[in-house]
Amino acid sequence: MAKGYWIARVDVRNEEAYKPYAAANPAIFKKYGGRFLVRNGKFDVAEGSARTRNVVIEFPDYAAALACYRSPEDQEHIKARLPHSTIELIVIEGYDGPQPGALAAVPVRRFPAPWSAELQPNYYVVRDADGQQIAYIYYSNDPERRSAAKLLTKDKPRRIAANALSNNVKS
Repeated sequence: MAKGYWIARVDVRNEEAYKPYAAANPAIFKKYGGRFLVRNGKFDVAEGSARTRNVVIEFPDYAAALACYRSPEDQEHIKARLPHSTIELIVIEGYDGPQPGALAAVPVRRFPAPWSAELQPNYYVVRDADGQQIAYIYYSNDPERRSAAKLLTKDKPRRIAANALSNNVKS
C-alpha cells in the first residue's frame, strides 16, 4: 500500500510566535503515524521559487495523512499558525509501483550439480557434468549493474541474480 505525505513550503513572519506551533506538531503527527522526512534542511532552488522552510511528513497511507490534516486537533492547531506564517501544503499519495528501468527481482536459478563455469569476457559458460553447455550468464564489470545478469538457456531469456555463480565457479 502506498504511503501518504504532507509536502509543505512555509514562510514564517514571526519566529517567536511560531515556536509553540512547531513544538506541538510532533504529538499530533505521531497520533496518525506521521514522521518527519524533511524538516528545515538545506536546500537549493533548482527551478521556480521557494519559501524559507520545507517540510515532508510521511504517514502510513494517504487516508492517515488526510485524517491527520482534517482532525479537530490539527484544525485547531492551524489557527495558532495562521497569523504568523504563509504556507502551501499538499496531501499526496505516494507511489509504490515499479520504478522505470528497474530490473524485476527474480529467484536465483540453481544449476543441477555437478556443474562448472568457464569465465569468458563479460560472460560465463555453464556446463553440466557431461560438459554440455547449459547456460550463458552475461555480466557487467560496472558495479552498479552487477546485481543482475542475463541467463540464456536454449531460446528463453531469464534474469537471475548475479550470485548464481559464486567466486568459486565449481559446484
